[in-house]
Amino acid sequence: MAEPSKKFLNTGGLALLVATLLTDICLAAPLMQETLYEGSVPYARTASGGWVRADQKTQQKISDFRDRLERFGIQPIVETPAMRQLRAAIGMKLPPDPSPEEIWETSREVLNWLYGSIAPGQQGYLDLMGKAGWPRAERIADYWSRNGKLAWAACFSKAHLAFQIFRIVGLPIDDFGIASAHYKNAEGRTTPTHVYLGLRVGKEWFYIDPGTERDLGPFAQRSSVGGPLMQQYGPGVDYEHPYSFKTVGGPGRFMGVPLLGKPAKPSAVRG
Repeated sequence: MAEPSKKFLNTGGLALLVATLLTDICLAAPLMQETLYEGSVPYARTASGGWVRADQKTQQKISDFRDRLERFGIQPIVETPAMRQLRAAIGMKLPPDPSPEEIWETSREVLNWLYGSIAPGQQGYLDLMGKAGWPRAERIADYWSRNGKLAWAACFSKAHLAFQIFRIVGLPIDDFGIASAHYKNAEGRTTPTHVYLGLRVGKEWFYIDPGTERDLGPFAQRSSVGGPLMQQYGPGVDYEHPYSFKTVGGPGRFMGVPLLGKPAKPSAVRG
């Protein structure tokens, strides 16, 4: 085994990643990637496509998230008349094993449907959330059934709603998640968080910011979609390097924090 791999395994980083999160990590030397606000971060390649963060701090965050799925309304979807009504209104149908093009085009059409189905104003989202916190898929369907529209507010509500709609239409649940990344604000702080989506198509990961309400474009010209948020104070959102990634979870599910793009000038960890 190469020395960089030995060093990384001895620190517990990649070993912990393999043991607690993913079953498809390739045991090669990790790659250091420069982030906008967190310095260099190691990533490990996965057999299923793309790269995931391989530092212990990230793995602890993922472990903590495993125990709090219900807080985010991420439970198995219960089929109800309202759920079937919402699914019919969206109108998307996917085969059991969709192709990368089918995943992209379905995501594109679903998001465009969602952008045209949002009622203005934040009160609607407060009603949608209710007292139970982030709404479960069934609550979203019930709200649609009563109002004929959906609602959202800040960036997390937009990403969360799109995430739940992706689940409702049957997109493969290992191929998307709720991403969180840093940006610099007017006070020069880099602790603020922007929340958006990550989508895997084939073996490529892309970032999608529902807050932009931009069309993804056709599969042949597929690319990530973000916005110039806070670029007046710095580089803007570090879309490609989220520090958190919320997924459906469960045994055998994807539980990692992916690099939402291609690695830049890959280089092995050096001692």
